[in-house]
This record gives sequence, C-alpha cells and structure tokens, in this order.
Amino acid sequence: MQAFITLPGIGGSGDAHWQSHWERADKRFKRFEPTSWDMPDLSNWIGAVDNALLGDKDKSCACRPQPQLSPGRTLGSAVEDVGGGSLSRCAP
Repeated sequence: MQAFITLPGIGGSGDAHWQSHWERADKRFKRFEPTSWDMPDLSNWIGAVDNALLGDKDKSCACRPQPQLSPGRTLGSAVEDVGGGSLSRCAP
C-alpha cells in the first residue's frame, strides 16, 4: 500500500486546508511532525520528514522505506527539496 506524507508549511495547515481534508479522508496520508510549526528549524524539519518516511523502522540506511509521495506546500516543499537527499544517500 502506497503511503503519502503531507508536508504543510509554516503554521501547519489548519483544519480547512486541502492537506487536512486528504488526511481525514484517506488514512494513507500522514502529516510529518516537526517540533514547531511556527518557528521552523531546518534540521528539525528534515529530521521530522525522515521520521515520517521511516516510521518505527530502524533508522539505518539498510532499512529503506517504500517509495512515498509527499504533497507539500510553501516551506514544506522547500524542506523536501533540501532534505530529500538525506535518505537518497542510502544504498537501495
């Protein structure tokens, strides 16, 4: 089953936002969870994306996640662009 990680921008996208609607409508959608939605820290947001992708699996490179799509907006999209390479350095 394909999983989807949503990447809201600053503020976390409220209940009326399209990302929130998708998460409620389809349990395959999961929001990444940084420490703060309002005071973003790049390394924390990248780590939160990695945690959302890997879930409870071993965080080592040997445990690659299944391919996942990540609908992002504003800062969430930028974090995906910057942080996306952190997992891609792992061996398949």
